[in-house]
Amino acid sequence: MGSVIVLQKETCGGCPMIWEGTIDNKPMYIRYRWGVLSLNINDVAVRHERIGDHLDGVLPVQDAIESLKSQGYEVINEIKLT
Repeated sequence: MGSVIVLQKETCGGCPMIWEGTIDNKPMYIRYRWGVLSLNINDVAVRHERIGDHLDGVLPVQDAIESLKSQGYEVINEIKLT
């Protein structure tokens, strides 16, 4: 099994999209801007994946989750929808 990502909050809702949480109990955030989904652990980008057009800056959280799952991560979404 891969690392476990727990999404806890969305801190920016577009251009870029940013979700914060933990990965294997370490602080992390996921950022989507310019069509690239990035995984950052302790403020260091460890993974980049182009999943959209170079001008894209908005991505539904479920699409980000599906992309991360396809890379082998287990994702737990604790973000409360308002």
